[in-house]
Amino acid sequence: MAALVLTAAALPCAAAALPARYVDLIRHENYVAAEALADAEIARAEIDVKHKQELLCAALEQRVRVDFFDNHQLVTTRLKTVERALQCRERLGDNVENAARIAWLKARLTSLTLRNRDPKRAAALLAETAPQIRQYRERLGATDYAMAALDLSYAADASNLAEAYAWAQAGADAVNRADALSRMIRVRLLDAACFRLGRLGRFAEAEAAGKAGIEAASQTTGEHSLLHSHMLFDLGQVQYFAHHFADAQATLDREIADDRQLGPPARLDLAVALGVWGNLQRRIGNYDRGRTALIETIAVERSDTTRTLDVASALNNLGTLEAESGHCEAAITPMREALELERQRRGADNPYLVPIIANLGRCEIDTGQIANARADISQALSIAVKTLGESNPEIASIYQDMGEVELAEHNYAAATQRLQHALSLLPADPDTLSDTRIPIERNLARSLHGEHADEAAFEHAVAAETARQRLLQRFAGALDESGGLNLRETQPGGMDQVLALAAAQRNPTWIERAWRLQIGARSLITHLVAARLKAARGSTDPQMQALWEQWKIANAAYAAVLLNVEGGKAKEANLAAPRNALESSERALAGRINGLGGTPTPDLAALRANLPAHSALVGFALSRDDPWAGDRTGVQHDRRQRYYAFRLDASTQPALIDLGDAHELGAAIRGWTASLRDPARAIADVDALGKDVAQRVWQPLDLPGDLRHVFLVPEGELHRVAWLALPLRDGPLVEEGPVPELLDSERDLLAAPGDAPTPRVLLVGAVPPDPSIAAGACGDALHALPGARRELDALRELWNETGAGKAAWLVGGDANKAAVRAAMPQSTTIHFATHAFSDDSDCMHHLLASRSVRLVNSAAPANAPALSGLLLASNAHAAPADRDGVLTASEIAAMRLDGVHAVTLAACDTGTGPVRTDEGVFGLARAFRLAGARNVVMSLWNVDDAATADLMQRMYRARWIEHASATDALATAARATLAARRAGGQSLHPYYWAAFVAAGDWR
Repeated sequence: MAALVLTAAALPCAAAALPARYVDLIRHENYVAAEALADAEIARAEIDVKHKQELLCAALEQRVRVDFFDNHQLVTTRLKTVERALQCRERLGDNVENAARIAWLKARLTSLTLRNRDPKRAAALLAETAPQIRQYRERLGATDYAMAALDLSYAADASNLAEAYAWAQAGADAVNRADALSRMIRVRLLDAACFRLGRLGRFAEAEAAGKAGIEAASQTTGEHSLLHSHMLFDLGQVQYFAHHFADAQATLDREIADDRQLGPPARLDLAVALGVWGNLQRRIGNYDRGRTALIETIAVERSDTTRTLDVASALNNLGTLEAESGHCEAAITPMREALELERQRRGADNPYLVPIIANLGRCEIDTGQIANARADISQALSIAVKTLGESNPEIASIYQDMGEVELAEHNYAAATQRLQHALSLLPADPDTLSDTRIPIERNLARSLHGEHADEAAFEHAVAAETARQRLLQRFAGALDESGGLNLRETQPGGMDQVLALAAAQRNPTWIERAWRLQIGARSLITHLVAARLKAARGSTDPQMQALWEQWKIANAAYAAVLLNVEGGKAKEANLAAPRNALESSERALAGRINGLGGTPTPDLAALRANLPAHSALVGFALSRDDPWAGDRTGVQHDRRQRYYAFRLDASTQPALIDLGDAHELGAAIRGWTASLRDPARAIADVDALGKDVAQRVWQPLDLPGDLRHVFLVPEGELHRVAWLALPLRDGPLVEEGPVPELLDSERDLLAAPGDAPTPRVLLVGAVPPDPSIAAGACGDALHALPGARRELDALRELWNETGAGKAAWLVGGDANKAAVRAAMPQSTTIHFATHAFSDDSDCMHHLLASRSVRLVNSAAPANAPALSGLLLASNAHAAPADRDGVLTASEIAAMRLDGVHAVTLAACDTGTGPVRTDEGVFGLARAFRLAGARNVVMSLWNVDDAATADLMQRMYRARWIEHASATDALATAARATLAARRAGGQSLHPYYWAAFVAAGDWR
């Protein structure tokens, strides 16, 4: 940032500089005392008969200098002081000294006039005063010249940002002294330079100026001061401009915390900071939080009597939030009010109008008012070019808007031209303004597809998706999990376009590139969270360990409050504080861990090389049905989607199959699953519904006939499929087809085999019903599980047959939370036979010996950590966190289970939970995988207690005695159970033998 290195020769110190008594008060931000001191000197001067005029002018100018530092004082009060000082000077006569003083006062008057909503007069004063300040630079002295330069920078900001920055730089160059007064002025000039450089798109220089200003402020007024807080604000705002959202969040969080600590003097600064913070929440998809912050900002700014705050900006941001969250009707009113206020404040052609007018135009595109949109966006573009310059990167988004107007009218060639120009304006660094780059690339794919230039369209779609994944890798890794998920959902990228083009063209190269992009998108947030937790668990850094402990405490506290809310013991409003604490502690943890989760995406050659003999890999994908329609907002609900399937085997070319409408396929899966959950349903009905699913999902894959295993990466509703029960031509898949092996991601195929330590088995369950737990978290009564005790006894005997030592045995009252948590990390195989619960469990409580319970409420906010868990024995003498015996998924994820090879959750609905596109099921299985467990066996419905006990014995016999792989053992157990029921004349309904699936490491 060479332009801001303060090496210019210092100007002479004029006698007019503030005396030390003022400087000390201002340095401690005691503006009231400094103003009182100046007023006392004015009063003394007024009664001095001999030197009244000269002393009065000097005293008034000291008050002007004091007011320069106090931005919270009424603008009208400051204006009166400046005008009085100006009149005083004008009565002293025509000489060079007076002319210099008058020019200096007029510079102050220029800035305050603009703040007082008189842009025309301010513009005239700027034109008159700017050359005079340059002329009298030497006579004014360093500090007064720097003050004038800052005032002129503010005034020029409304019409010419380059000139505004030039004044800020000139002022900073002037105050190159180590005295406190020079340093305080320099901080304000660095603050101005930071903001103007950001507006000019020179983000690296802007951040450097902001950081230099923060350092200077900490040395001058201290780290917990209004000046330091304001520098944090401008740095955070510039980081937001540059789309460095994680950095911006950290900086603004720090500033907001300081403002709250500073109390009433920082009230207005807090409002402005909350405005940018709210806008940041909008950009990362936290619409509810963003709306709350912006409404608070607007309320404070409307009550501002100093006339220094800009409510128009917050109104525009609120309107933008409403538009992007799919509520354009609600957006129009705040946007139009913002437009009127901004015109009153800075005039009809100022750069601050640009985002407001452009946002109005975007809403008009969304609501089909294309002619109005064209007019508004053209006006925004004209003002932007005039005030920001033709090559300013900020204009790229407006050219992109013009491209969308052309797309709305099917003017594809014109759209391509606009969008290509927008792309040319962006910085060479792909990570700067990436949030702008993504929609430009995506819309270029749309326009080129409209011109039938699909090769070029494919490249831009790939570029959009690549940029999206880079953005998520950078920003989501520094956000809490909820923030990362929100960010992902508001960034559409280009994956749907890539899939549509690759499926239509059937080009093997395109298919491979599309699949690699899909692998990159798969479980992206989950991988980042897993890497973060693993790094934190294994760190020896004391600071990291402290942050890790804070996160674990916050994590447990949130789970406990959520459990109480679900059970009716606490109000939903009680969730806010512990949720904020959890997310804050997670962001702090993330900030300490850098560069995680960026592993290269494997190519298909590597995947093929790792496929076992006679096996195939199928990766499913879920995408937007029509990727060529408009896509102004990031809101993903209420859109039709399609399923695709990638297929790879040892001998044929990779394939991409269009499986059709997601709504229809999802309905077929849900219908079949409902029949599987009901043992009273006629098997003929179950079979017919299953065959419909097989025709939609399995048959289109056209898999080779000699397969022994098929690795499946499910997506969406396909996570709910009971693959073993899928009806083929001559029977269920478990008897007639390859063994299905579920993976979280294609990357799992390349995972190195785990170490082979001494096997240690942990058997947990047969927990007695606890009425207090039932009343607290569960709407249904808990039932005894006689089959669970029989199951655990049989598994202990079976393990003893192996001669590998004794199994750890935590059964009945011994299976309390503290004991189980202590034993889990010491085990390689863990088996739970106990009650479980999940967010979307629909276990039928009327079934005797049901293994699960149902939650009463659904209080968790969207993208909050899912509430699911296992019910263990309560222990009134344990630590408070362990007394209730509820082991939640959040607590499991915090454990260190890297040595655990296999977990079996022999309870109902343990494989269920909320499903998020590309991220999978958020429930118990995910928690164990985040904790490091390699394979999890889980259930898809409320399992029968007795049938499950039999199936588990058969599975572990295959695993422990016959040394089968995890998935082969489960398939063997299902086949044996089915055969035994057939031989015994029992019901062959899949409810009894197909509820369980295994995911993760198949070995």
